[in-house]
Amino acid sequence: MHEEDERRVQRETKLEENRVMELLRSTRASLEEEKRRSVDILESSSTAIRDYYKRIDSKKLSEHIKARFVGWDSDGSGGLDKHELTEAMAAMGRRPSPDEIDDLMIKVDKDGSGTVELDEFEHMVRETMGIQLESCWCRSCTEARESPMQSPSKEKFNGSKSLGES
Repeated sequence: MHEEDERRVQRETKLEENRVMELLRSTRASLEEEKRRSVDILESSSTAIRDYYKRIDSKKLSEHIKARFVGWDSDGSGGLDKHELTEAMAAMGRRPSPDEIDDLMIKVDKDGSGTVELDEFEHMVRETMGIQLESCWCRSCTEARESPMQSPSKEKFNGSKSLGES
């Protein structure tokens, strides 16, 4: 009798394990589908935001970028350090890794100050969103306009993803 009880317990245990594994598979599939839907929503929202900002006046866009920049410059230094830039990117829908932030700092911090100043930040936003780069007044674009041999520095910021992309 003892052996029968042991087999019954083993069968029941195996059945329960199978139910748990099936529940895990089902949950994983649901989470993956939810993630796909979230990405779709984020992509369409990002497109709508880019389209909106492409249509507004360049001066208003600059004012909006400046207001956001000042809000993210938590220490009031006039530049975004790595932590503040990470917070800014998160607010824009991106969750960059520390390595991605390091790469972004190298690409965006053109003067090598260790922070991203407003003009560098505005250029990054305009460039990554494909918005009115010809009216960007950052140092790179101003120098490019003053020197006909150069063009606005799209290649200087290459590899940066659209703000809504991950």
